[in-house]
Amino acid sequence: QSESSDVFVQIKDVASKQGEDWVPKTASLASKNVAILNSRLNKLDAVHKEVEKLRTRQDAKSNVLSLDSEVRILNAQLAEFENTKCKKSRLLTRQTGSAHLLKEERYRKQMKAKFTRKLEQLANLLKAWDQDQGKKFDSDLLSEDVRMLLENSDQMGEWIEQRKEFMHLRT
Repeated sequence: QSESSDVFVQIKDVASKQGEDWVPKTASLASKNVAILNSRLNKLDAVHKEVEKLRTRQDAKSNVLSLDSEVRILNAQLAEFENTKCKKSRLLTRQTGSAHLLKEERYRKQMKAKFTRKLEQLANLLKAWDQDQGKKFDSDLLSEDVRMLLENSDQMGEWIEQRKEFMHLRT
């Protein structure tokens, strides 16, 4: 701002010496306009920073809610799988061979790994939210399992391990 004001002052001085009386008026008007534009630019910059801050917060919130949804879906898939596969009678049928049981166990292991990874990602996102925002994430937006995770955040690692323990072969 001071550089542009200095330029207009120099133009005003040169024009006054050369007898151009319209130039000093225009130069002072230009100086005022530069000051107004710089003021507006500063305000716009402040608004832009606030918008970026809110966008970052919204992105973080979307990531948390997306992972919460994925955890809820995985939980439902696991519950459905375990309910259909926990009947002892399925072990007595001819259709259930060792290959089928191995496929089931492989599925359990894959789901356990996926579930664990998602829970750990979610736990990390929630910790990052707490640090970045300086407050806890609104637990009313989350599923019951994740709310329990939030309530016992000091025991988060234990909770994840306990949750993984439920994914075993039930017969």
